Amino acid sequence: MDYNKRPSSLRLARYYLINALKFYEMKNERLTPIIFVILLFTGLIGGFITEAAAIADNVFAYIVVNIIVIFILNIASTVYLHSYITEIKGGVASLRESLRHILNNFIKIIFAHLTFVAIIIIGLLLLVIPAIIFNYMFMFYICYLVDKDMRIKDALNASKNITTGKRFEIFVIYVLFNLIIFLPYLIAVMMASFSGNNLIVSFVLTFFSSVIVVMQQRLTALIYYDLEYGGEKTADDDYDDFYYI
Repeated sequence: MDYNKRPSSLRLARYYLINALKFYEMKNERLTPIIFVILLFTGLIGGFITEAAAIADNVFAYIVVNIIVIFILNIASTVYLHSYITEIKGGVASLRESLRHILNNFIKIIFAHLTFVAIIIIGLLLLVIPAIIFNYMFMFYICYLVDKDMRIKDALNASKNITTGKRFEIFVIYVLFNLIIFLPYLIAVMMASFSGNNLIVSFVLTFFSSVIVVMQQRLTALIYYDLEYGGEKTADDDYDDFYYI
């Protein structure tokens, strides 16, 4: 395995943006709804319980519930990432197989995530710009972990090498993505706020957050695939060629 391979070319930004927005499209039509419901209800229930724990000044319950919520959310979002990478490589996404794969490697994924967070914190201490650079340098570590079952060090190195010369392009794609989703998100939150009902506001915030998480995982998978397997036809190419016209 060549962890020092040069990155392949990226496509037009609109290809990634359009396909990221179509987060619901999977060969396994049941997978996305299941993942979305898990994200939504975990976020809602976790939010209510942690709020109650905070009001009751129960620090232990607050910490435990947050850990459980983060655990479930990470598993669900990573399962979607693994399933979609499998699909764009031409396979068929299986929720059970993806879940088993993620759980078998979850300890490594957690340690890798903590390492990534530590790198970003170091970047923030140095100033904001290094943190941004580090983020786009190492962000595909999770893809290598779930796709190729690499060691943490190798996954970070592979992400660093594959983004060489492409980090600004990737940055622009993510900026455009955030700009696209910002206005609908803002409008929905403002409309919910006008209701004066905290339950409605919490639901809207959690609903949109769940959608955005899935979209981000899909966007990450698409960019990773083109950088790692560039030149190979994806499962989406048959019906997405017209986006280049």
